[in-house]
Amino acid sequence: MDTHATNKPLSGLTLTGTQLKFIAAFFMLIDHINSYFPEVTPDWFSFLGRFVAPVFTFLLVEGFFYTHSRRKYLERLILGASVMLVINTIQNWITGAAFDTFTHKFSFFLLFLSGHNIFITLALMFSVIWLIEMLRHQTHIKTKIMLALPISLLMLFTLMVEGGVYLLPIVLVCYFSHNQKKWVLSFILLFSAILLVKSIFNYYQMQVPNESLFSYLTFSSEFMMVIAVPLLGLYNGKRGGNGSKWDKNFFYYFYPAHLTVIYIIYDLIHIF
Repeated sequence: MDTHATNKPLSGLTLTGTQLKFIAAFFMLIDHINSYFPEVTPDWFSFLGRFVAPVFTFLLVEGFFYTHSRRKYLERLILGASVMLVINTIQNWITGAAFDTFTHKFSFFLLFLSGHNIFITLALMFSVIWLIEMLRHQTHIKTKIMLALPISLLMLFTLMVEGGVYLLPIVLVCYFSHNQKKWVLSFILLFSAILLVKSIFNYYQMQVPNESLFSYLTFSSEFMMVIAVPLLGLYNGKRGGNGSKWDKNFFYYFYPAHLTVIYIIYDLIHIF
């Protein structure tokens, strides 16, 4: 992947796409440890992982434009989503998190809501921008209308899965502002500011007794995606790595592996 003039890093220090993935994966691990074992981590640890999904969303769009095969890229995301669906089904069956409280039956809807599966979100967003790309190259009105329906449905589904509410606007801005990184960074800054104001407003509206504003913000912490701004500012437009399959597929291995280990430890401590 070549560096584009409009996608240059904003300082002398630079980061490749592979380096960004390793950084994001490390902080994702910290975030998930904090989520499942909050008793051993300070509250502010919840801030550390909020930038991870926006970074992977940005890199998803980079991959969309530079991959040799969009079909294979989407197939890898769907395979990753399928593997995580099996893992989450087992975990949620053990913990009972996906059982409906009224019917007491296993609910796949709750499984999608309660289980970690960023692959589903990424696959849906990849499909959305791919269909938008097809729509933009169509000249026939009927074809455009036919494409608009699945795009709308996929956007709706994206809003329902993990992180979709926050990531769908980002992926669309990244897509339509591709190679215009300053627009992407400006949007993330603005979006983060809006989310911060929203969190503060909700805190004072709810008037939660015996809870400080800081404590509430560690719970409603999506505004900390702002950390992605300096990291993406250092992105040099290059894939990086040594081109091996390990580099290319690292996240596909790491994501299910680290969550499986966390699930097992959690179950041993809290259930068995």
